[in-house]
Formats: sequence, structure tokens, C-alpha cells
Amino acid sequence: MIQIIEQAIKKDKVGCSYQAIVNAKTGEIEKYETLMRLQDEEGNRISPQDFVSIAKKARYYPQLTQKVVQEALFTFINRTESVSINLSIDDLMDDNTYSFIIDALRNCGCSHRVVFELLETEEIELNDRVFEFTSIVKKLGGKIAIDDFGSGYSNYAYLMKLGVDILKIDASLIKEVDTNNASRLIVRSIIDIAHALGMETVAEHVHTQEVNETMIELGVDYLQGYYLHEPIADLP
Repeated sequence: MIQIIEQAIKKDKVGCSYQAIVNAKTGEIEKYETLMRLQDEEGNRISPQDFVSIAKKARYYPQLTQKVVQEALFTFINRTESVSINLSIDDLMDDNTYSFIIDALRNCGCSHRVVFELLETEEIELNDRVFEFTSIVKKLGGKIAIDDFGSGYSNYAYLMKLGVDILKIDASLIKEVDTNNASRLIVRSIIDIAHALGMETVAEHVHTQEVNETMIELGVDYLQGYYLHEPIADLP
């Protein structure tokens, strides 16, 4: 796998797939989430779960992040949809990657349509650089989303301080929202509080028609999942 990663970086085989994020009221695709992929010598596309941990140990991860940010921003320069890009605490703590992202956002010409997704963790909450990063992004017109919200801390006070724009509700709550009353109540409370705080909400991993309809009924703003749209490499 290290050899595949090295070759992907060297031969520009680090790419992206994109999954649609649909407006729950209109059914229109308004955003896409960027998903990192590698391509091996045979042309197979490899998903992050198969290489990210290895790339981090081998210290190739910063190069992968930079290539994904570059491709995603270039792809959406002349499009109308927004694009979201996942970042980890490792990305923000790496000085070169941090500077690369800020410079790329500043020069892309589409910063008002860029969303950076951060995973809510204790490391994120306690890190001053995160606040610095989100402040710069928002000044440049970008937005901040918290990914997998509801799976861990769910700290609303922290989100307000961070200036979060979007909450992406975790799959663990979404998967049974049509049949589990406790899940439904929690999801409804997240949506209601998010809206009261001026945040948008996204239901992740929408996998059935029943879940899709339930989330619309609960008032979520956006829907994302394989029921609606599978990740694709070439956008229409």
C-alpha cells in the first residue's frame, strides 16, 4: 500500500469522488462532498479506509490532503454548487498543509462556495489553531461544518464559539430514525437547536426511502446518502 501511495503522489493519481448533498425542500443538488480516492497501476480506485492510516504512519498524508484540496477547488471554480472538503486535526497542525489550504482558498475565486468539514473531537475543541483556521475561512467567505455530529461530544457552546455553519448528523442516529423513537427525538432536537442557533443541518447516510421521508418530515435542510446519490468521479 505504501508503494501505491507513493506512485499515486508521483504520477498524479490522487483524485476525488463527489457525493451529492440534496436540498430537502426542493430535491435539487446544491452541494457535493469531496471523497479522497487513490488510483493504482491497474486503474482501480481505492477508498480512504484502505490507505489513510498507512499514509499517516508513512508521513504521506499531508501531500494527499493538499492534492485533494487543489483538485476539489479547481473542479468547482466554474460550477454553481458548493463543495465540502474533509479536514482532520492532523491537517490543521501540519504547517505546510495549513498554509497551503489558506492560500488555495484565498486564490481559488470560489471561496464563498467552499465548506470545510471538521470531525468534532476533544483535540479539535481544545486547539487554538482550529479557532484561528475557522476565523480565517469565514473571513474569506467559506463555511465550517461539523461532521458526524451526535456521535460524541455534541457541545453546542463550543460550536457557537467556533462559528459553525452546518451540522452533519451522524449515521448512527440516522440509520434507524424511521423506526426508533429515541433516535427520532434526538435528531429532532439537534435540528431544532441547530436552527435556533442559525445553523443548517445535513442528514448523512440516507439509505432508504423511509429514512429520507422521515428526515424531510423532521425538518432537516439537506440530505446525503446512497439512496439519493452514489459518489462519482466525473460530475455531470
